[in-house]
Amino acid sequence: MTSPGRGRRQSAYRILVATTPDRLTPSRADVWNSGRVTHPPRSPCATSSGGPPGPRTPIARPS
Repeated sequence: MTSPGRGRRQSAYRILVATTPDRLTPSRADVWNSGRVTHPPRSPCATSSGGPPGPRTPIARPS
């Protein structure tokens, strides 16, 4: 992350996982959308309230 000002820091993040690149938007992510996370836990790992993707679920990578 870069910032034009001094003393700024990242305050939130969102993780999107989708089966195709065109679905990598908050409203269309069909595998997982973490939602806006503003107070992350001390762990660097993201958690999901849903289960893991099924076997052989295609996962899109942004182009």
